[in-house]
Amino acid sequence: LAAVISAAAGSVQSGCADAAVEATEGPAGWSVVVELPLADFQAQRDKVLSLACQSLLQAARNTQGIHVLGSMSSPFVATPFGCTAMVGAVSDENKACWDALARGFCHRGRTCRWEHPACRTTVNIMVKIAEGK
Repeated sequence: LAAVISAAAGSVQSGCADAAVEATEGPAGWSVVVELPLADFQAQRDKVLSLACQSLLQAARNTQGIHVLGSMSSPFVATPFGCTAMVGAVSDENKACWDALARGFCHRGRTCRWEHPACRTTVNIMVKIAEGK
């Protein structure tokens, strides 16, 4: 999961020359923090947030067994500073529960015969004003 999140952060950094981007893992999951200069913040915030979301989706698509849960519906939930999503890993995509991966939930619960993501983490994407800028 770390490689996917780092790749997404790298894509955001490449797409936003004036931004400082940092991906860190903590007890509540991963955080991707994008700091923009005050002069650019209002004009760039939504664009940068969209880029970060699309970068996370693309990085997961490019990695075998890693998925942004709910990617076929609404994987990102708005937060006051950006958004949050769940990323999960399955060991064998041929045995994966595609309801859990594509929709973010499985209505079959414990009776499901398919593999659900064994490893999951929250990814919080935050866009904020760079301190001192």
